[in-house]
Amino acid sequence: MKLLGIAMVFVCTYGGLLIAMGFDVPKFMHLMNGILAALPGEFVIIMGCAFCAFIIGNSMDTVKYTAKYLGALTKPAAYSKEDYVELFSMLYTVFKLARTKGWLALEPHIENPHESDLFAQFPTFQHNHHAIVFFCDYLRIISLGNDSPFEIEGLLDMELETIENHEGHPGHAVQHMADGIPALGIVAAVLGVIKTMSSINEPPEILGKMIGGALVGTFLGVWSLNLIPILFVVLIVGTAHPDPASLTPMDFMGILIQLFSTVVIAT
Repeated sequence: MKLLGIAMVFVCTYGGLLIAMGFDVPKFMHLMNGILAALPGEFVIIMGCAFCAFIIGNSMDTVKYTAKYLGALTKPAAYSKEDYVELFSMLYTVFKLARTKGWLALEPHIENPHESDLFAQFPTFQHNHHAIVFFCDYLRIISLGNDSPFEIEGLLDMELETIENHEGHPGHAVQHMADGIPALGIVAAVLGVIKTMSSINEPPEILGKMIGGALVGTFLGVWSLNLIPILFVVLIVGTAHPDPASLTPMDFMGILIQLFSTVVIAT
């Protein structure tokens, strides 16, 4: 669906242009030839400078982390309904074991979760390194006697906020880059106008084509300002946090760990 959405962006852009031209296909194809002829140079100026600015303004870790999300274009949403059902089943099993047999029975699973028979029943959760480390760390804190729900709540909130900021940083970095692309489009357009003015003695047909080529830079800059967030920012934020109105598995675990610690104190 993501690739289909990207394809529809191009269809709507150039399909709308074709409609505005009254479905004059020969004239449309002539116009597209002019755009395609000017596109390589304008693209190098705009996107090349934007990418260089992105590298200058961010660490290599951010650049690599951003590139990693490109693979998400062909992947479904980060978490499915089955993942949440498995998560709840895992939480129920772990908390039931802790309540019935005590922390000693749970300790070997917490200390070595990747080889745990208990977590092996929930393969999606077990193979999510960050989630299982997050979960076991807080169970370890509770098992060591620090079961104050207020202290655990504070730690959970701090770590969840840190994780969310880390996962969302590439999206913000790309958004900042995208905000500057229209200005680079103007730069490309001005360079095209300068090129046109150097050929002022040419006939109107040639000058019109050269001015049109210069305006391709403005078009590409403004269009990219909206297209790049669609491709990257929404993709990155959506992968890190699938639905802003919903909770991620780590959010669920944080809430339930806090509730569990409260029950431990009450009993």
